[in-house]
Order: sequence, then structure tokens, then C-alpha cells
Amino acid sequence: MRTWRLEHDPDVHTARLVRGEIRTWLRDTDCSDDTTLDVVLVASELIGQAVANTATRVRVELIFDDSRLRLDVFASYAGGRTIPEDPDVTRLVEQIVEGATDAHGRTDTDALTHTWAEILS
Repeated sequence: MRTWRLEHDPDVHTARLVRGEIRTWLRDTDCSDDTTLDVVLVASELIGQAVANTATRVRVELIFDDSRLRLDVFASYAGGRTIPEDPDVTRLVEQIVEGATDAHGRTDTDALTHTWAEILS
């Protein structure tokens, strides 16, 4: 089992940074090209949503074993959420996550959003 983690202050460049880091890390795994594309897409969308919702910290974690890739994205809100989520954007991101993964879930509090997704490779 291989693991990877990145923590970053969110800004307009965070999603691009994470996409590059994920692609680099996955090159050293037996992960299929389709799985790599799916996880990069899902991570990018979730991080973009966190930035749009004024997250103060983003943590991304990956776990890869022989047949499964798990992605966890944690968006922290130090002073609580300063703007409400746009329901249309949330619905779009949920549709992307659902279409690109085999299983997913989300937990929300005022201080943290944790979204996880699993992709079978």
C-alpha cells in the first residue's frame, strides 16, 4: 500500500499544483491511465470548490493498493464558513465525483468539509 499527502493554503493555483503532484506520484504505481485521469479530475474539482468557498487550508491524501485508489480531501474553515456554498456548483461537483468514482461520501461541519472517493483500478 502506498500513501501520499499534501497540505496547502488554498489559492487560485492550488488545484494545478495538486494535479501535477498527483500525476507525478501515480507514475510510480500500477494505477491505470483512466484511474489517474479520474482522480486528478475529482481532486481538482474538490479543491476548486474549497477555494471558491474560502477554505483556509486544504489537505489531500491518496492511498493506493493493488486494486483501489482512495482520495480524501479536507477543506478547513478556520473562522467558520464566510460565504455559503453555491448549490448549483455543489450539485455540479457532486455529479462529477459520482461519474468518475466507484464510491464517495462527504461530511460537513462549519469548520471542515471532508470528501472521500474510491476508484477501482
